[in-house]
Amino acid sequence: MLVVTVPGPVERDGSLVRTSAKTLSGLEYFARFWPGKVVHVTRTTDFGSSQVLGTRTVHIDQLGHETIFASDRLEAIHRLRPDVVLTTLAMSELPLLESLEVPFVAITEYDLRTRFEWARAERGGRLPSLRHTTFLLQLERRYRRALMRAAGIQANGWPSYVTYRGLATNPLLFFDSRITQDMLESTPLKNRGESLTLAFSGRWVRPKGIAHAVAAFKHARANSERDLRLELFGSGPYRLDTPIPDGITVRGNVDYEAEWVPHVAANVDLLLAPHLQSDPACTYLEAAALGAPFVSFSNRAAEWLATTHHLGWTAPMGNVAALSDLIISISSDDAAIETSRDAARTFMADHTMEQEFARRVEHLASCAR
Repeated sequence: MLVVTVPGPVERDGSLVRTSAKTLSGLEYFARFWPGKVVHVTRTTDFGSSQVLGTRTVHIDQLGHETIFASDRLEAIHRLRPDVVLTTLAMSELPLLESLEVPFVAITEYDLRTRFEWARAERGGRLPSLRHTTFLLQLERRYRRALMRAAGIQANGWPSYVTYRGLATNPLLFFDSRITQDMLESTPLKNRGESLTLAFSGRWVRPKGIAHAVAAFKHARANSERDLRLELFGSGPYRLDTPIPDGITVRGNVDYEAEWVPHVAANVDLLLAPHLQSDPACTYLEAAALGAPFVSFSNRAAEWLATTHHLGWTAPMGNVAALSDLIISISSDDAAIETSRDAARTFMADHTMEQEFARRVEHLASCAR
């Protein structure tokens, strides 16, 4: 038996269950590849109480796995006596990470440096307070002790893999995205035109670089010989100037599979994702798979994907002028865009959802008792 826990909220109203579409699709893939029973152990959240974007609501009988709602997840898991538990390196999961008495595998995404980068970006570039710094260091010590108890680590992206791979006997590097084999093979891609369209996609918060993206685009548009356009997907506390600057279209929050995938593939040339921290954003991979390599800051996640696998380009961290110059340079070189596009498609052909989940399940089986 495989037990999966996820830190995100799961809402329940009688026989209806609602959570993020990404969480549900992940559970569906684990159930598809795991040779035995898959059980999702979670807490109950009141229906409609969470603020998660991109949710799905399904009847509990339509799930391809069993879901157990438990106020005490640790007790529920021990009662099940699973072969292995898959959990996440997150504060909400620490009671499990520190106390599980069955083999478990921890998913890692953020390392200490990324958490510091995120905290600094939230403060507009200022260093975290002494209190926050102390908190992050203490939390990291608990995380590391927990990982040393783990039967294995599944590291989403290069930064956390490099940081934590030595703490468990069985580390795995994987790349989390929602790109399926069918999407890769059958989604029509954009033909190059006279104008060039960039897209920002994600939360409109400081660590994701939304303000830097808009500022760099405005400067690039004013100084490029090519007609540049920017589409903004997502939402958040950042507010655009009014009226909306020339060349910018706000798309907002859209359904990933039904709207985002076909639209990006058919209309977007480059992903503009100047993240100020090194989270393993799936958007880098998903846009690249759909023919839109990224332009980013030199955070460790983007830099590794750009230099090792040529999925995009990076500018010095936080340097809007350099980012703008990079946009202008790339927009005038269709051959470079095509080369990166081909490299990205080749990379993603080896890292579709089917392939990544098959590898992850094989790894889980190797960690089971």
